[in-house]
Amino acid sequence: MHDRLLRLFPYFLLSLCALPFLPGINGPFLLDDISNLMSARAPSGTWPEIFDATFRNTSGYFRRPIANLSFVANYHWIGPTPFAYKAVNLVLHLLVAVAIWRLAARLLGMLYPGMTTQQARTSGLVAAAMWTVHPLQVSTVLYVVQRMTQLSALFMVMALLVCLRTLQDNKGTLSRKPALIAAIGFWALALLAILSKENGVLAPALVLATWLSLPLESRRLFTADRGRNTLFALTGWLPVIAGMALGLFLLDWIAGGYIAREFTLVERMLTQPFVLAHYLHTIVIPDYRLMGLYLDDIPIRDASDRVAWLVLAITLALPLLALALRKRAPALCFAVLWFYACHALESTIFPLEMAFEHRNYLALLGPALAASHYLCRATIQAPLPSLRLLLAIPFVVLAASTMLRAQQWSSLPRFTVAEVEHHPGSPRAQNAAAGFDAEKGDIPSVLARIKKVQALHPNVYWTWSLDMSVACGVPNHPVQWQTMLEMIEKKPRAIVTTDMMRLVAMQIEQGRCPFLSPIALDEHVAKVAKIFERENMPEKLEKALVVRSYLARAAKDETHYRALLKQAIDANPGGTLALSDLAYHELNAGNLDAADAAITQMQVRIGDGREQHKVDELSAFLRQARDEAKAAAATTPQP
Repeated sequence: MHDRLLRLFPYFLLSLCALPFLPGINGPFLLDDISNLMSARAPSGTWPEIFDATFRNTSGYFRRPIANLSFVANYHWIGPTPFAYKAVNLVLHLLVAVAIWRLAARLLGMLYPGMTTQQARTSGLVAAAMWTVHPLQVSTVLYVVQRMTQLSALFMVMALLVCLRTLQDNKGTLSRKPALIAAIGFWALALLAILSKENGVLAPALVLATWLSLPLESRRLFTADRGRNTLFALTGWLPVIAGMALGLFLLDWIAGGYIAREFTLVERMLTQPFVLAHYLHTIVIPDYRLMGLYLDDIPIRDASDRVAWLVLAITLALPLLALALRKRAPALCFAVLWFYACHALESTIFPLEMAFEHRNYLALLGPALAASHYLCRATIQAPLPSLRLLLAIPFVVLAASTMLRAQQWSSLPRFTVAEVEHHPGSPRAQNAAAGFDAEKGDIPSVLARIKKVQALHPNVYWTWSLDMSVACGVPNHPVQWQTMLEMIEKKPRAIVTTDMMRLVAMQIEQGRCPFLSPIALDEHVAKVAKIFERENMPEKLEKALVVRSYLARAAKDETHYRALLKQAIDANPGGTLALSDLAYHELNAGNLDAADAAITQMQVRIGDGREQHKVDELSAFLRQARDEAKAAAATTPQP
């Protein structure tokens, strides 16, 4: 009985570490939660619809089908509420924590070959507990869509466990066959990680970072015989080299991604060291007031900033310094190399957003493992048993900070107030607070926040376009049409330009924008459309023309509406947005043959592509409309 309780204790401890997240489990959907979850529902539950919902999401290069499938299952088996999704995330967090514990115990045994198995398990458990309860994890566990990050981390950790277990537990010579089986298992799990979120490709980088941080005695384990050499080559250095070579061929594609960003490649490279420094600051000093979902208040550094160049040089030199300290401080070396390896995709040259806390979900293991090792040496392994009580202090601090942060995530008002208080320089936080103030009817506060957003980001379209939304409900509010046009001239490929116009046009059509002139908006969108046409941007041009069609429909101008949709259809030969709108319009108008023609044209354009769900949905509506028309005809008396 006593032995069974001891075996269960690690799971009990890790479960306790999850309790501080509970205050936030009833919190709302945030940021892009709804847009991702709406596309992963499959309400009818048919296999074609489930398949479509699994691959419909376009947020990742590989479409993240494993994560999407989990959202579909969540919707059908547990429910569509925020609580239902967040409860699953919390359970998944515990599963990852157990895998982290197993991995940390193995890593510590390799970093310190003289450590007993029990010491490694104990220190590994402390590392996993610190990783689990850290307040930085709130923005992954309670941000529903980051289940993608959780699943990717789980499969990467399992892949590393397969690799390390094969290397450690096979006594004597490892033959090629079990080495190849282990490599296949590693890549099967890595593939699941990649299909959950693209940073699963970093699994080999984590293997290489582990090997580099080990003392010589443990490093030899990776190359002691042909089987181990094969396994290390297939799971570590060979795919890393292949990935780096592939990166050279993708440089043009990477550079092209910055066309739609508000910063350049050089600016991102100079800013990321400060982003990483912020991450480390919040890891080492777990003050929830330093943390936030919105981290767009970190200043962008440009090429004229000499300090930024110096900080970049120091950042690049840190891994070399860590390797120099490998013999004296293996855990510290591992912490640095692991942290860097986890950020090798999201904090380097790729044109992603500057900063998000969830990028530290797995990276946190490196600092947690180093901290646990030195804490256990100072307490559990110390000669004075009373010192063991000191180990409780960091856990009390971490749990308290996590609980306070989870409470802030428990409702939209609390979350909004906390984000803007902790990050007053964040345009996103200020914009969210402006929306909250608008719901309360506090117009002066809304105007003040919009002005602050524009002052923080004066050179981007979306900040100035906020005036359009304000002008919908505030009479005589000025809209800087010329300024917005200049922003699009400078950055025509910016991501959110047409989205902002479309949102306001839909408000006008729904009668929720009584004070903004539809004519002024239409003139603005027409000028924007000319820019898109001049820059040869068919997708953007189609969206702009569709926005104008909304305004024509709001004005009850059927002829102009159809003409604009026709222009939009012709402007983008591969597009389906305008055709979809036309098909719905014809269905609602009872023009079933015209709707059928639009749906057929959509099918031709997509082939068997990613938007098949749109065609299937429209086809179902068309069949229903025709059945209803036949039924009505059958019951109508003949003259």
